Amino acid sequence: MLRPSWPSGFRQSKDGMLGPGVYLSRDLQKASRYPIDHPEHDRVVIRVMVDVGKVIAINCQRHPRQKTWHDPKYGPVYDTAWVPPGCGMVKSGLEEDCVWDPNRIQIIGTIKPKSFPGKDGCGAWGYR
Repeated sequence: MLRPSWPSGFRQSKDGMLGPGVYLSRDLQKASRYPIDHPEHDRVVIRVMVDVGKVIAINCQRHPRQKTWHDPKYGPVYDTAWVPPGCGMVKSGLEEDCVWDPNRIQIIGTIKPKSFPGKDGCGAWGYR
């Protein structure tokens, strides 16, 4: 997942599991894990509206269009690559998407983690 470059929106990654693009997930559990190695209390989930356009499902490792879904040399051009939940592509089993054009993504809000007090003064952070 990428941080937005406020106020200009998102930028394409150079590479990733699905090649270049902006990586997103509709799964709050997955989105809340990013950025990795960053304190949970300082993370935020960005809510977006996406015009996904033409979508291809990349549902297995070594899919023939895994990194070429937006390249016309290899067949039809897709705007978004989608990894379905539980398909074996992602260790967590959670879904994710890769959107080629950052201009298809509109930021609509944020979800900040909340502290949930626990017993004996211990607590946790989470999203609801």
